[in-house]
Amino acid sequence: KELKIYWKHAGKRELRKWAQFILKFQQDLGITKAFIKGAFYVYRDVLETNNDREEFMKALKGLDFSALLEKDEKYTQDSLEKLLSSELKDDKDAIASEKLYTTGRRDEIRVIDTVVPVNERDANSDVPDKKHAELVLVNKTLRDLERIAQGVILGDSLLLVGETGTGKTSLVRYLASLTNNRLIRFNLNGQTDKMEFIGGYRPISVSIDRQTAVSIVEGILRERKTEEIQRLKQAVERITHQSRGDERVLAYVSGLLKQKDWDKITEIAEAMYSQEAEDANFGWRDGLLLKAMKEGCWILLDEINLAEP
Repeated sequence: KELKIYWKHAGKRELRKWAQFILKFQQDLGITKAFIKGAFYVYRDVLETNNDREEFMKALKGLDFSALLEKDEKYTQDSLEKLLSSELKDDKDAIASEKLYTTGRRDEIRVIDTVVPVNERDANSDVPDKKHAELVLVNKTLRDLERIAQGVILGDSLLLVGETGTGKTSLVRYLASLTNNRLIRFNLNGQTDKMEFIGGYRPISVSIDRQTAVSIVEGILRERKTEEIQRLKQAVERITHQSRGDERVLAYVSGLLKQKDWDKITEIAEAMYSQEAEDANFGWRDGLLLKAMKEGCWILLDEINLAEP
């Protein structure tokens, strides 16, 4: 049966995403709940004022739900309206009445109504540690976690917008720790080069293991010998294609250590020693985007507004 919705934001792209949501989640949620949750997944970000919310609710309540209710006996017209109202509740600071919980299976977890696959846990350091990633679950946090989980299941690229310190990165890190997903975090700035995402040809004549590379770089930061700093500076410039002063280079490398970007630290250490090798060979080294795609990692780009177009 045809449903017609009259609302200013009901464009073809949004309606297509809404339909995709229903098809993906109707088995777990039932078609009625998938229909309602899909509407809020697609349109919640444009409900900025009370007037927007009122217009949206009016548009939804103006639909003829009889065909859906015939297929889904769990809901009546009254319970359907309660479901609609519950999605707009503004009790964001209240301790969550609903919780994260297991479904009885080790390979999945439920966030409110959304079931998310959980990977096998391994010793890989790219998976955030749950002890340090765990959040206090107030209602807004739990709902935001569910929306991110829905986006992951749908394969959407997500843009989290908000002031500094509002928990955008923390939400992604916590969900990654719950689902045992490897997470690559990268801070963007005005000097970020596309080669850092895609990769490029780099000297590969010298191979240094991760532990040795970290030890080398930490030693340079600790001892601050002029000759070693210059070698470090040249290595960083070769890899990032950016010219930096001594202090900026030290700050950049120190930041990599804090972020536990072991691959980049190893690459810098190798570049320091390959400079001395006259017969240095060059080979392709993947950037972080290609690495994430190949290895199935989540990639989190922080401060995207600071990057060049």
